[in-house]
Amino acid sequence: MSKSTRTIFIQGLEFQALIGIYDFEREGPSPLRLSLELEVKLPPFDDEIGHVVSYETILKGIEALAMARHRDLLETLAEDIAAFCFEDLRICAVDLKLEKPHIFPQAQSVGVGLKKQRA
Repeated sequence: MSKSTRTIFIQGLEFQALIGIYDFEREGPSPLRLSLELEVKLPPFDDEIGHVVSYETILKGIEALAMARHRDLLETLAEDIAAFCFEDLRICAVDLKLEKPHIFPQAQSVGVGLKKQRA
């Protein structure tokens, strides 16, 4: 039996997060940028939104997660985002890039990448 999957993605999601180790980052939210690819099990397709992973659900969930509590590290938020995605049992793998834009004047952004597969 062959394994069929679909990749869905979100590119360049800009959102606010309670994150960072510097004093100025603890004063309020910081801007982040996320690119995300999800490998999703492919059920029989019938053009019904309830039968696919919803981009809107993923977007809103990530934004809520990012503002739920302060985290020191992008690595921690990346792990939390992956765990959130895996709450949907149809998601087989997560590949994300999480960036802090313009946190250092000499760099466009800094960040972390994370690739995980369902155990």
